[in-house]
Amino acid sequence: MEEKYEQIISDLFTRIETVFGKEQAESIRDVYEYAYKKHDGVKRESGEPYIMHPVSVVKILLDLGMDSASIKAGFLHDVLEDTDTTREELQSLFGEEVTNIVEGLTKLKLKKNGNIILDDGEAVFTVEQAENLRKLILAMCNDVRIIIIKLSDRLHNMRTLASKDRAKQIVKAKETLEIFAPLAARLGIMQIKGELEDLCFYYLYPEEYEKVKKMMDSIPVNVTDIVNEVKSKLTPSFKECGIKFEISGRKKHLYSVYRKMNRTGHAFNEIYDLIAVRLILNGDKTQCYEALGYVHQAWKPMPDRMKDYISRPKENSYSSLHTTVYSDAGYPFEVQIRTIEMHRIAEYGIAAHWKYKDGKTDAELDSKISWLRKVMEEERDDADSAEFLAALRSSLFSDEVYVYAPDGKVFKLPYGATVVDFAYAVHSEVGNHCSGAFVNGQFMPITTMLKNGDQVKIQTKGKHPSRDWLKIVKTNGARNKIKQYFKKLNREDNIRLGKSMLENEIRKKHFKPTEVIIPDAVKEALTKYALSVEDDLYAGIGAGSIRTESLAQFFTHRYLESIKEETKETVIHAPTRASSGGVLVEGDSGMLFRLAKCCSPVPGDAIIGYISRGRGIIIHRCDCPNMQSAEKERLCRTEWASVSQGSSFSVSLTIIALNRKNLASDVCQVLNSLDKVKLVGISANPYRNSDKAIIMVGLEVDSVATLESVKRTLKGIKDVIEVKRS
Repeated sequence: MEEKYEQIISDLFTRIETVFGKEQAESIRDVYEYAYKKHDGVKRESGEPYIMHPVSVVKILLDLGMDSASIKAGFLHDVLEDTDTTREELQSLFGEEVTNIVEGLTKLKLKKNGNIILDDGEAVFTVEQAENLRKLILAMCNDVRIIIIKLSDRLHNMRTLASKDRAKQIVKAKETLEIFAPLAARLGIMQIKGELEDLCFYYLYPEEYEKVKKMMDSIPVNVTDIVNEVKSKLTPSFKECGIKFEISGRKKHLYSVYRKMNRTGHAFNEIYDLIAVRLILNGDKTQCYEALGYVHQAWKPMPDRMKDYISRPKENSYSSLHTTVYSDAGYPFEVQIRTIEMHRIAEYGIAAHWKYKDGKTDAELDSKISWLRKVMEEERDDADSAEFLAALRSSLFSDEVYVYAPDGKVFKLPYGATVVDFAYAVHSEVGNHCSGAFVNGQFMPITTMLKNGDQVKIQTKGKHPSRDWLKIVKTNGARNKIKQYFKKLNREDNIRLGKSMLENEIRKKHFKPTEVIIPDAVKEALTKYALSVEDDLYAGIGAGSIRTESLAQFFTHRYLESIKEETKETVIHAPTRASSGGVLVEGDSGMLFRLAKCCSPVPGDAIIGYISRGRGIIIHRCDCPNMQSAEKERLCRTEWASVSQGSSFSVSLTIIALNRKNLASDVCQVLNSLDKVKLVGISANPYRNSDKAIIMVGLEVDSVATLESVKRTLKGIKDVIEVKRS
């Protein structure tokens, strides 16, 4: 290993020994040596030895104050997935605790295809990603250290994302922004959350990133000046009353600024917490309120900007007092006042529970992931990966509102929760018969969104829930109770209703139900949802346990794929070996053959013949998926003969790019400028409400060499992410 890497390792173990002591450090070194041997010779795309990735993850875990088992698992987190290491070997060497953590981090390998588009149209995930997340979250419910290591792993991957190609950068950053950054926030690990968001912002929206960065650089005051002003003004007063404190300052994260401007519609100069000063008191919460009084005496406070997260902490346990004041120069800045313990929780969140405890957790920590266990319990029996992702993201992104029942009992609901959500939070039967509510004494419909401090009395004159309620409720609990209600209804009614709903959804997509709901497709759908007969699918839709949109998308997607794979041939005649062009078929000459349209072979491709029943020989590329299941006795060796001058062969390409104006025009212009290439068709469409577009082009080329040259040229067009044969 190079000297610079050896120095990093040496410094790391000096730090480990300082934290854990000499004996424990030696035990950790044994783990490192094992991981080093397993990854020896492997390099990352950046060119550095692979072992430096787990080393970097361990450094992050040390920053978070994690225990020795977490440090060991950090070194080992990729060995089960990427090397020949077995669980048994790991357990015999390093014990059950470390092995369980590493196993929980190991990705689940699936062979599922397809995408999940969440309801907001923003995020696109593969089914494999959804199932991997489900496994990860389930493991986290057993040991929260698993997700902390996973977040550390993701942070280092994002820090080194520059070595990936643009397409991989977008996929990784999108997943991180949609799931892992919010998860870090929900667990209170703000140290990781802020950096993850800014890195995602940089890769996903580079132009907006630069704009916000320039605006932040233009702020007329700097953090150091504000910190010095606060320190000089407060020190005498605090010293007199015995308040011991430390002070620090920071600028708001770039992505937080961008998100706040978009969410509120405020201009940059209307955001008043761009600079924040933290007063960390060596005392109790009473001194926090006392310190707040001194702050308001020293500077003019901004109206309606006082937030008390001490009396009402956030869901992730964040506690602090916030107030916004005007500096002596008239520039607004935020002051955050908290104790040392509050600050530790604010920075490290749930990870703070391992500081100085070496793995000994407590009931308080267990309660902090109860919301996640609830998501898993409510979605445990749901075979729909899209619903699991939606439920997880709903829990991650929700701010809370506090609502009061008439008896004074407080109910905590996610932002956007309705009267129906509250009714089901009170009791299932109250929800099932809800017809409206008196909100602060005024009668309101069931669709009413509740606000902080509302007092709600449910009216129960309704006979039963409506399936439309599934569209208005915000909480997973209410949604599942509504589904359970409809599961109990007459099965035949559910079947009739479900079939009608599915067929209507398919018609909305401009397909005929009889064309797409065919026996083979139904058989695959039953396997996907682990059901027995076709009526179970319709009953599931009618009962609300299967999403109509998901099943309709499954059928229509399968139908489109079958169209693409259907072999459409062009008839030509095979030459003899003496001919100047075409295909040579072993053992035959002058017989009819066809070029398969499913894979569109062109000269230079490795090809194989398939003897069809009564249709001659169909020529496929050797890597054509249709050949994987072909009857072996029907295959025959084929090769290209010399191709006549001027011969051309049809082929189609799929181009994936960031959607922008004149994209299709640029593609056409490039293709029309190329020699030996004829553009015969083009279609361009936005990709499922995302920021990407898909362009399909039909070409005529003379050889695979020309085709590869075309692909390389197309990849050079601005914003093009990927070019592949259709």
